[in-house]
Amino acid sequence: MARYGGALLKRIGLTIQKKRRALSLSQLETAHRAGMSSHYLSEIERGKRNLSVVMLDHIASALEIKLFELLKK
Repeated sequence: MARYGGALLKRIGLTIQKKRRALSLSQLETAHRAGMSSHYLSEIERGKRNLSVVMLDHIASALEIKLFELLKK
């Protein structure tokens, strides 16, 4: 189970990073928009942080996308 969770977190983190970069947003700006620290966002993007659906929704809003877009394979 932990392996799957780790892979899932890394995939979501990479998706967030790709979407953020596509918008030419820094981690700092994205974190500010999402109401979190840039350090926390950095850990999410690297798959080091387990995050709640609420935080995923905040990130999706900051990136101006739907939540499900962060979860697609």
